[in-house]
Amino acid sequence: MKKPAEGTGVAIRKRSKLPGVMITQYVEELPPGMTTPDFTRKPIPLTIQEGKQALFTAIVNGDPVPEVSWGCNKGDISDTEKYITRFDQRNGEYILELPHVSSEQADTYKCLAINPFGRAVCTAALNVIEVGFKKRKPAPKNDPEDFRKMLKKKVVMRKEKPCKEGEIDPRFWEVLLSAHRKDYERICHEYGVTDFRWMLRKLNQMKMEREAEQSKYVEKVDSMKQIEVITDGTAKFELDMKLKDPSNKILLYKDGKLLDYGDGSDDSKRHNMKQFGETYLFSIRDLVPEDAGLYQVDVEDANMFSTSLSLPDVHFESALKDTTVVQGQDAVFECSLSKPLPQITWSANDITVEPGEKYDITVSKNKHSHKLAVKNCKAEDKGVYSAIVGLKSSQGTLVVEEDNAHGKADEVDELAGRLVEEQARLQREKDELERKAQEERDEAARKAQAEKDEATRKAQAERDEPARRKAQEEKDEAARKAQADRDEAARRKSQDERDEAARKAQEERDEAARKAQAEQDGAARRKAQAEKDEAARRKAQEEGDEAARRKAQAEQDEAARRKAQAERDEAARRKAQAEQDEATRKAQKERDEAARKAQAERDEAARRKAQEERDEAARRKAQAEKDEAARRKAQAERDEATRRKAQEERDEAARRKAQAEQDEAARRKAQAERDEAARRKAQAERDEATRKAQKERDEAARKAQAEQDEASRRKAQEERDEAARRKAQEERDETARRKAQEEGDEAARRKAQAEQDEEARRKAQEERDDAAARKAQAEQDEEARRKAQEERDEAARRKAQAERDEAARRKAQAERDEATTKAQKERDEAARKAQGEQEEAARRKAQEERDEAARRKAQEERDEAARRKAQAEQDEAARRKAQEERDEAARRKAQEERDEAARRKSQAEKDEAARKAQAERDEAARRKGQEEKDEAARKAQAERDEAAKRKAQAERDEAARRKGQAEKDEAARKAQAERDEAARRKGQEEKDEAARKAQAERDEAARRKAQEEKDEAARKAQAERDEAARRAQAEREEAARKAQAKQDAANRMAAMAARNGEVNIGSTLGETGKDEKGIGDKKRKKRVGELVPDTLIDHRVHFLSGLSNTAAKVGERAELSCKLSSEDSTGMWYKDGKELEPKDTITVVKDGAQHKLIINNCHDKDSGKYKFEAEGCKSEATLTIEDPPKIDADALSKFSEPVNVKTGESASFKLPFSGKDPIRIQWFQDDEELQEGHGVKIEKSSTHSRLRLAKCQRKDTSEIKVKIKNEFATVEASSKLIVLDKPTPPQGPVETVESSLSAVEFKWKPPKDDGGCKVTNYNLERQQVGRNTWTKIGDIPEQPTYRDTDVERGRKYCYKIRAKNSEGLSDNLTSEVIAAGSLAFPGSPAPPKIASAFKDCINLAWLPPSNTGGGSIIGYNVEKRKKGSNIWSQVNPKDEPIREKKYAVKDIIEGAEYEFRVNAINTCGPGEPSWPSECAFARDPKKPPGQVKDLKITGSSYTNLSLSWTKPTEVKGVEDEAKGYFLEIRPTDQLDWSRCNTNAVIQTSFTIVGLKSMASYWVRVIATNEGGEGLPQGLDNYIIAMPPPVKPKFTDSKMKSFMVVKAGNTVRVSVSFEASPLPDITWLKDGFPVGKHVTITNFDKGSQLFIYTSELCDTGIYTVTIKNVVGQDTFSIEIKVTDDPKPPGPVELEQNVQGTVTITWAPSPDEKRDDRLHYMVMQRDSIKGTWCTIADRLFNNKFTVINILPGREYNFRVFAKNDLSLSEPSLSPVWGTTKKKEKFTCELPKPKTIDFQVAPKFIVPLKLHAAPPGYECYMSCAVIGNPTPHITWYHDNVSLNTNADYYITNVCGICSLLILRVGPKDMGEYKVVAESPLGQAECSTKLVVRE
Repeated sequence: MKKPAEGTGVAIRKRSKLPGVMITQYVEELPPGMTTPDFTRKPIPLTIQEGKQALFTAIVNGDPVPEVSWGCNKGDISDTEKYITRFDQRNGEYILELPHVSSEQADTYKCLAINPFGRAVCTAALNVIEVGFKKRKPAPKNDPEDFRKMLKKKVVMRKEKPCKEGEIDPRFWEVLLSAHRKDYERICHEYGVTDFRWMLRKLNQMKMEREAEQSKYVEKVDSMKQIEVITDGTAKFELDMKLKDPSNKILLYKDGKLLDYGDGSDDSKRHNMKQFGETYLFSIRDLVPEDAGLYQVDVEDANMFSTSLSLPDVHFESALKDTTVVQGQDAVFECSLSKPLPQITWSANDITVEPGEKYDITVSKNKHSHKLAVKNCKAEDKGVYSAIVGLKSSQGTLVVEEDNAHGKADEVDELAGRLVEEQARLQREKDELERKAQEERDEAARKAQAEKDEATRKAQAERDEPARRKAQEEKDEAARKAQADRDEAARRKSQDERDEAARKAQEERDEAARKAQAEQDGAARRKAQAEKDEAARRKAQEEGDEAARRKAQAEQDEAARRKAQAERDEAARRKAQAEQDEATRKAQKERDEAARKAQAERDEAARRKAQEERDEAARRKAQAEKDEAARRKAQAERDEATRRKAQEERDEAARRKAQAEQDEAARRKAQAERDEAARRKAQAERDEATRKAQKERDEAARKAQAEQDEASRRKAQEERDEAARRKAQEERDETARRKAQEEGDEAARRKAQAEQDEEARRKAQEERDDAAARKAQAEQDEEARRKAQEERDEAARRKAQAERDEAARRKAQAERDEATTKAQKERDEAARKAQGEQEEAARRKAQEERDEAARRKAQEERDEAARRKAQAEQDEAARRKAQEERDEAARRKAQEERDEAARRKSQAEKDEAARKAQAERDEAARRKGQEEKDEAARKAQAERDEAAKRKAQAERDEAARRKGQAEKDEAARKAQAERDEAARRKGQEEKDEAARKAQAERDEAARRKAQEEKDEAARKAQAERDEAARRAQAEREEAARKAQAKQDAANRMAAMAARNGEVNIGSTLGETGKDEKGIGDKKRKKRVGELVPDTLIDHRVHFLSGLSNTAAKVGERAELSCKLSSEDSTGMWYKDGKELEPKDTITVVKDGAQHKLIINNCHDKDSGKYKFEAEGCKSEATLTIEDPPKIDADALSKFSEPVNVKTGESASFKLPFSGKDPIRIQWFQDDEELQEGHGVKIEKSSTHSRLRLAKCQRKDTSEIKVKIKNEFATVEASSKLIVLDKPTPPQGPVETVESSLSAVEFKWKPPKDDGGCKVTNYNLERQQVGRNTWTKIGDIPEQPTYRDTDVERGRKYCYKIRAKNSEGLSDNLTSEVIAAGSLAFPGSPAPPKIASAFKDCINLAWLPPSNTGGGSIIGYNVEKRKKGSNIWSQVNPKDEPIREKKYAVKDIIEGAEYEFRVNAINTCGPGEPSWPSECAFARDPKKPPGQVKDLKITGSSYTNLSLSWTKPTEVKGVEDEAKGYFLEIRPTDQLDWSRCNTNAVIQTSFTIVGLKSMASYWVRVIATNEGGEGLPQGLDNYIIAMPPPVKPKFTDSKMKSFMVVKAGNTVRVSVSFEASPLPDITWLKDGFPVGKHVTITNFDKGSQLFIYTSELCDTGIYTVTIKNVVGQDTFSIEIKVTDDPKPPGPVELEQNVQGTVTITWAPSPDEKRDDRLHYMVMQRDSIKGTWCTIADRLFNNKFTVINILPGREYNFRVFAKNDLSLSEPSLSPVWGTTKKKEKFTCELPKPKTIDFQVAPKFIVPLKLHAAPPGYECYMSCAVIGNPTPHITWYHDNVSLNTNADYYITNVCGICSLLILRVGPKDMGEYKVVAESPLGQAECSTKLVVRE
């Protein structure tokens, strides 16, 4: 199967034109001319009778041609007898055949089409109709002894409750809560709801409740889009929500069932969710009818969104038809359905369309016919339009044609386009034939390559074997010699000198052995590495030479093919000319004949050699691609093999010397067994063994070990090779099978392919040659000759084109483009001139093309050779450098580890801890920063409409591109395709190279890590060997001193070996096979301390702080920094995969371990992904360059200046700016956005925007504001528009100030609008009443008043007043008639006020009268009178009016009470007097009162406060009597006092109302009298608005403590209490906060718990706590929610013993949730006819009925019972036998005595129980015994049989104990004792009470 392109990691989902087809694209952008696979016809579902034939057919397309395979859900279809796959070449159909369908083959079958750019998948169901009687399988029987299955855990599932008659489906509210208001009517109609007002009220209430629940988990939920089905058979819906806690779970339900969904990466997941910022997109793939239902999205247990998917069973009676229209016309698509539907889904090019300006959607009255009208069609409207109904869809294509008024050039282009399409069709047919032949050659090349690889592997193994054996022999010989020397020295020394001499000798030997071992290891490693490198280099060189040779050969063949292709191309062009001109056709025929003959000669001459070369080239091409794809892997494998081999050699040497590490588990186990045997044998023979025997044993052990190691190594190598071979073979077989499946008969082709590949190639070649010859022979018919020639030329052209593309991929891009462009231009020029050229011009052109081809070929060969040479040199240099670095790193590491082992250990621990902590902090900071940036980016993305704009732009660009592409001629398309393909391949090569480098770096890092681990293990093994040698020496010394017997020593060594078995890791002296065997009868000493350090030290370079995502603005400075763990490490910086070099704007800084990349003066091109790599570790971050809108300060200042225009003129505002596109510009006028239209024109560009307002009016004067916004920021600027105009008329009315004999004075108000400029003057005119003329008075200053002195007494005048500014005069304001010199007295003034009163003077003040009588007021008269008198006397002298509006009356009597009045005097005389003033005493004023006394609080509540006080004491001359009181209040957090009463209160108490509950206030009282207010008196402390403190206490003594509720009903618990201040109320369920579906309502004196619809999970103990500052109180209530039990399953009857029937039944589904559920069995026989209970409280699923009489029919039914009610019964089959009356003879057997007595025995014991407080606990066990035993229950050895708190039963041996409410006292041990005369049995358990 073809794989996606490497390094892409892309999986883009696309839509197919066919519903139900899912397309996945593997590359981000398809190369020109290439497409992903797609189905033009997909398999259809089948319903087949059993035994018939079933056929699934599919037609696919795609370029390259995809490979097609079949599969099914239940398993594979590899059985060729049941499943036959083939390819019908004639019809282009892929077929899956099931010859004889069986019921087991009923399944969903899947068809997959795959090419390198993507894959397409579709499914089809096969339903099989069974024939005949199918016996049902018997239901599985329950094991009667399996009592443990009776009790099951409680499982809570979310389920939808069924609706009862008259109830509304709960899904109605779920759907309505998430629906749009426009859909309310439709949803109500679907669910039968008619009361809309009730629905809206309840919906609002439910929305508030749901929002309260949602607010606990999310900050917002919006943009909810209902589910819809799109054309690819996928249903999608989405919503936007912002989670408060990202860790909260998002759950998806369908009809109440939790669904498991994926993220879209796994094709096996049908339900998926993708997150884009705050948008969550849910999709359902491969829709089936069962997918219809209600889908709900929950966050934790809060519902966020609900939507209903309906898939109606409707099909199209008339499908959509293709439509062709001319631009500007309307297109109509119409379809009719089999059933009426109010609406269907319409889509254009897979985008859902809605009615609007572009589209009209209409539905017929009968709802069967649906229409879509596309108005004013344009070129971009063309495409595929679809109508979607449920799972069905219909498509129609819209073609938009241009007007017929096109020139001749357009007709030529159209003709050329049609010719190209015809050639493309023929080319596809030829490509199919060529592809099959190519596949055959590829298969042969792969087999040859596999054989070559196998030979290379064997040769490599043979070359490596001598070196390995030689090194092994040298190490073995050195080990044997060292061992012999040590043994001989130990034997010769005397017992007296053994201690000291043996110790020194042992130290010297150990040191020599270590050095020798180190030298040998180093030498062997270097030698092996050198040999391996040399062999690899030679092999690579040979392969390179061979590849170069093959390349040169292939290029020659390619040049020949290009030459032939050029000739055929020229012939094809000549043929097109021949169709237009008869003479040209004749010349074309001659050239075709010549070309055919030349081609035949070339083919005949080079057939065998060329065929072999093509096969070799194909194999080399396939191998090159394989090598290119797997070169990194192969290099890594070679390095790994080299490292493994060197390591294996070191391991082998270490094993022979110390039998240390083992690489494989099998070898370690076998070696351990051999070592154990050798140790035992050596222990038994040690004292008698001599040096020769020791040497022989060593030699034998070495040889055996060498042989076994060699065998193990060979076996492992063979297994690996075999596994690799099998894997490669399986891949090849799989590829061959799929290809054979395309060609038809898989088995026949595979067999023919395996047996005779070379014969098949020759046969295929001969068939092609014969076909060509036959076609050439048939060229006598002009049409047949032309068609045959076109097919051959087109096939050859495609083949040559493919080969040229493959060669061009390896060439330099610049030369290829230049050569291709030049050749294309020449071909284009020749094609354009072909109409007038003759045969000679065509021949010369062909010769030039052949010369050019030869030149290109030579140049390409030289370039390719140079490239390969340079590549080889680079690879060799890189290899040497890498090897040197590895060796140097290994040497340094080994030296450092030996010198600083202890220091590294502690330091490594600290570094590791610090690194982990730092890494965690960095990771947390990075994630937090990333999340914040992602969140900001998502918000910005959500705010802008860039997506829609880009999509629209992309569609327009795509339409324009397609149109332009269609208009281009064939030559231009070819050139463009070649350039695009070359660019794509170059980009692909760069990506592949980057991926290869990254892979090589990762492999190198992994190899280094493995090498370091191996070296570390070797170091540890060496340390262990040293320790082992030291211990062995100590053991030998101990053994020599004690001189114990041989057998005693053997026993001790065996015991020590057994004890040390666990710590033996292959490195103790007992495992070396050398030291241990020559120590005689010495005892081993037990190891002390650690043999291997616990901590592995990792000294690789790592990041202490990595790169972080950074954002910078354009022109600013950006900095990326990271910190490594080593200051010596250097690294490289990359941007988007390309290495960065320092330059003017980029600075690379290294400060110790800190690395920085500084970018000065940032631009847009600097944004991207930056990476820093150092010694195998890397860190990445994204740099975002922000370019927010900016406005120049000068431009902003200029823009802010007001714009003044005159009425009718136009105003213009222009503002330049800068910033990154897309930029959104909005203009506002007085905060109202302006839109282009009448009088408003807005110009927008990327650098400025202009607003033009035409014909401005005065009302347009306003503030102008512009808002500029892009994805980064928003800026605003404001200006002022002033429209100048003449002022409005002055405002009236005209008021007469004076109308006297000598003058008239009047005034008015200025104009309401001054016209935008200052009013400078007023223009007045006067008219005498009775005359028609107006006399101009002229302009007066700007004051709105005028005094006219030129008047005549008794005359009446009118005046016109106009305002004047710089723009002109306003309209007139005309005054009323004003009389001059008429007699008019002034009106009465207001009553005078008493300013102050004393014993000798009373001061008055008053206001002038409103009516002056037409003249000015010249004075006032004041009159007085005593209270109660009717006589007024004037106070002032009669001829001396009072000029001012105040007066001091002194003519008074002390102590008398007076009233006063005033009248005004004008030129006509005095007017009417005013009303009297208030009474005033002629006495000095009183003193203010003192402070009140005894201020106290008499009562308080949450809103009121009652105060009382005592009157202040009167002190004569200092404090007078209080006449009233004011109360003031001030909150403690404010400084201003406010009065509670506006009028003084007389009583000495007051209640303040309107206080805020629990607020703090200061309060004070102020006494007042005529002399003023006294000093305030306040409380010492502030007061709190609350009643007196009361400790919380529940007041309802009838509150229930236990409640049983049926599931689905409402739960309401109310409590009443009293407390002050108001308490905090907390509700808990089982000690935890109540769920979100529980509504808590609190009142001042009560609280209520409310559950709208209770569920089983609501069962528990609910506790309410009320607490305030005084105390608290608690109340608990137990609520048990249950439901009617579901009936048991099917009931089965079975007779095991005559006269009995055993009844078994399937458990009720509620048994899992209710541990109190039990069963009741009832019986009815045919005689009695009534039901009677025969068993109750059964906790198992089985019961045996006795006394079954023959001749009767019995019916049984089983009920499930719980604490609430009975379930519906489950009925059994009728049981009974017919009693036959026959005569029979019975011989009674001799009676035998049978003892049925059995001692008590428990067959099912008690089990451990754990229960929460307040819950029930049920214990049960089963006991047997005859006679029936007596059962006694004990709790902690105290009998419970007489305890009424426990419910104890014993039914048929089932003993049960029920504790109604578990408490702490019930914790302990429970025991059951069964006693009978035959014995006693006990069973016990424990009860744990959970807190």
